[in-house]
Amino acid sequence: MPTILDAAKATHPDKRLGKAVPPLEGTSLISLFKGMAPNPRELYWEHEEHRAVRQGHWKLVSRFNQPWELYHLDQDRTETNDVASQYPGIVKDLDARWESYCSHTGVLPLDGRPWKERLPADYTAAEPVTAPMNASLPALPYLPGAPSTALLPQRPPKSNVIVILCDDLGYGDLGCYGSTTHRTPNLDRMAEQGAILTSFYSTSGVSTPSRASLLTGCYPSRVSMGQNHLPPGTTAMRQVLFPVARKGLHPSEITIAEALKSQGYTTACIGKWHLGDQKVFLPTRQGFDSYFGIPYSNDMGTTQFPINPPLPLLRNEDVIEAPVDQSTITRRYTDEAISFIQANQENPFFLYLPHTMPHNPVHVSPEFKDQSENGLYADCVEEIDWSTGKILDTLDELNLSGSTFVIFTSDNGADKKWGGSNAPLSGHKGSVKEGGMRVPCIAH
Repeated sequence: MPTILDAAKATHPDKRLGKAVPPLEGTSLISLFKGMAPNPRELYWEHEEHRAVRQGHWKLVSRFNQPWELYHLDQDRTETNDVASQYPGIVKDLDARWESYCSHTGVLPLDGRPWKERLPADYTAAEPVTAPMNASLPALPYLPGAPSTALLPQRPPKSNVIVILCDDLGYGDLGCYGSTTHRTPNLDRMAEQGAILTSFYSTSGVSTPSRASLLTGCYPSRVSMGQNHLPPGTTAMRQVLFPVARKGLHPSEITIAEALKSQGYTTACIGKWHLGDQKVFLPTRQGFDSYFGIPYSNDMGTTQFPINPPLPLLRNEDVIEAPVDQSTITRRYTDEAISFIQANQENPFFLYLPHTMPHNPVHVSPEFKDQSENGLYADCVEEIDWSTGKILDTLDELNLSGSTFVIFTSDNGADKKWGGSNAPLSGHKGSVKEGGMRVPCIAH
């Protein structure tokens, strides 16, 4: 969020509804794109029984409530050599920082109990609308890597902004990140002409909390998106929202869309939302002028739980198709995105395009099916590459490339199944190892 506001020359409001707004916990990366080195700061993650803290090249990890492990990421990016016993002082320092983070955000500290038994005493599956974020926390920004080029082009005031977010795309799934099985010429060209970040992190290894952070600039627990409801018919806790949840991103939180809309931007969300599917939580209530997409993950239809409704496609707040034909969804998202850009070429706009794919079950258009070397998953990645190319071509055709800031990234790492790759990192979606939250990011 801070990067996008900076690119758009917009500001984050310090008050809302007469009350002070806590400062953002992210930091702008624009100075990095201008060739200036970032200031390393701590990063924090939590996923069920897993916790992690990173500061500089040190990363402290606890998995399944076990004692802390310590890794030197510059020397051990696969996190296989635990050096906690060799550096007790660093472990102690990072542990103290973790406890401070817990006290500020309301995260429950490690105490040896299973995650689902450590929930607040008043937590229930029928919890009403979640409360807005609490007291302020000192800024704790992302830790970016070096860009592939020293500078990005200078953008005019009120630059257009496009954020393309994939679902479960792994660190090693693009050609510009080392893939030899996925053909991604458009994204490779985008990286050559812009900047590629090699140490870019989401705040979570799963969808809902990661997306909450992207849109608000805050850690998931700060906006009550770190622990979510029991799925229908099960007793297991999850961090992601499920259909018909009575919880979602609180309408009082300030999203990127709301901040830019107040500066005169036209805003649209096209794709997977996953921050609440009840009307009060939908994109149209969170600063977006329009919405077209699937409100949660594409596996959350009736085949997941019989109690789930058929997987819906929404336009604004109305279901227009259920179950949705997923084989054409990437193409339809692309067509909607291009139409939005064309309709708003004379005015500043913010387009948030969170693709449904390549989350499993993977679906592709007929033109891309069986065309790759890695099955349906790669077919899907290559269709997303095509989609990105069509959007970049549209900007060129409308002479908007010089006035539009485009970011391409993923909500978290690839799953350990289905064909995605987080190489050369260890870990996968849902873990606190590097492959869970370290994701591809290209800025153009």
